[in-house]
Amino acid sequence: MTKNIGQCHGNLRVRRSVNDPVAAVTPHNLGIIYAYLGDYDKSLAASREVLKLNPGSGSAYVTLVSSYQYLNRFDEAKATAQEAQAHNLDSPQMHLRLYLLDFVQHNAAGMEQDAAGLMGKPGYEDQVLYNESDTAAFVGQFAKARELTRRAAESAQRADEKETAAGYEAEAAVREALVGNRALAKQQAQAALALSNGRDVAGMSAIALGRAGDSAQANWLAADLGKRFPEDTIAQLNYLPMIHAAAALRGSDTGKAIEALAAAVPYELGVGFSLYPVYLRGEAYLAAKAGHRRCCRVSEDSRPPRRRRQRAHRRTGPPATGQGLRAFR
Repeated sequence: MTKNIGQCHGNLRVRRSVNDPVAAVTPHNLGIIYAYLGDYDKSLAASREVLKLNPGSGSAYVTLVSSYQYLNRFDEAKATAQEAQAHNLDSPQMHLRLYLLDFVQHNAAGMEQDAAGLMGKPGYEDQVLYNESDTAAFVGQFAKARELTRRAAESAQRADEKETAAGYEAEAAVREALVGNRALAKQQAQAALALSNGRDVAGMSAIALGRAGDSAQANWLAADLGKRFPEDTIAQLNYLPMIHAAAALRGSDTGKAIEALAAAVPYELGVGFSLYPVYLRGEAYLAAKAGHRRCCRVSEDSRPPRRRRQRAHRRTGPPATGQGLRAFR
């Protein structure tokens, strides 16, 4: 499929309308496209059709489980997985999905069981190790997360998946940058780029570098991505806006960050974007509001003392509170 999601979506719909004989895989591909578009109800409908057409396919069950998860229909996701297992259609991919399902349902024993079953399996061990690293980071155990990331990258390289290993390093670099570990973020981004300059590796590394304060390299990587992937939706409407926003936020230019992220709006709720644009926009709005408050404070403190006291007396109610945003993979 082309990497231009909008074009691919249109082509697949045309194939279905004219009963193209090579469109037998169209429901599967449409399901993927709808998930990237964030239209999860349509993705679920397509996944159901795939299973109806291929009732003996383990991968069709995995796809349906994923579709239920995207809609937070966790009981149905679990029931679908159990149905697949009852038909002897269990698979490593299913246990990767079950790990994520157990995570959102706070089932630590289930996560441990799913992970144990995938250890030692090339091509799957690295994925579950990285999922475990994300889990550790989620609860603030960053030392453990770093060790699991290292093991995931090493496992991927043993399986001859160098770009996958680089991807783990790049995503971990973003993770470090988001919590303010700038030196580690830069170090991991450089380690990722030393392994690969693929689209996802370069994109995530540039975001990490932008948030960590290396705007020069972040902007260079952005320009290079733009040249190499001129028609790629993920590159053009995910990575580039996020790179520019990350660098702008580091430079305290919240307006520029918000403007850069506008291009990501049509796709930002899709699976390929992992809510990172939403998270960065939230950071930009929070920073802008804080800046507005600081400006108001400066203006207020410049007034005569009597007027400041009068303004303070007019305030009523508790101070406003905010809730942080969290980006999920």
